Amino acid sequence: MHAMAQSADGLVERRIRETAQRLSGTARRWTAERGLTGFTVEEVCEQVGVSRRTFFNYFASKENAVLGIAVRDDESPALEEAFVAEGPDGPPLLHALVRLTVERWFVSGLTPDEIPRLQEAFQREPRLLTRLLELSEAKDRALAELIARRQHWAADDPRARAATQLLHSIFRGAAPRLAHLRSASELTQAIDDDLAVMRQVFSA
Repeated sequence: MHAMAQSADGLVERRIRETAQRLSGTARRWTAERGLTGFTVEEVCEQVGVSRRTFFNYFASKENAVLGIAVRDDESPALEEAFVAEGPDGPPLLHALVRLTVERWFVSGLTPDEIPRLQEAFQREPRLLTRLLELSEAKDRALAELIARRQHWAADDPRARAATQLLHSIFRGAAPRLAHLRSASELTQAIDDDLAVMRQVFSA
């Protein structure tokens, strides 16, 4: 019975994720083609086959839909709590951070196929990039707080902020390959390869 409930929960989660991806993908594609003012939320809903109310259960605005910033579970609390629960005696912090970020990336629905569309949307609507940067700053603060909780550090420990900055550097290095990586395991392996090279450099 428990297994059946878990299976049903998994199916619901998958449908929720797929609906969010369809809404986001449509908004992203139309932004690239028409600009943000070139379509309405109602038109997106009609295209996907959901109600306006459903749209706003997923996204707070058209802009957030384009960026894939969902109202529901956009920061994947289950992933975060599992990360924190490992504690300082769990896997090495850098390894755990990479795994968390990779899992978030794929849960967000921004698949490799969608990356060019997002780039086109930025070209058409540069203010979206400003919005993304604002959101990124808030996420960095939240991630630093998560790191401090996991490591049992003070909330303002500078090591937590340094860890987020290091993480950004690592993923910037992987960015050119994102469009060619089809799974979380492939992305994790690519980053692990980069980290191995970094360790060689700093051990020399």
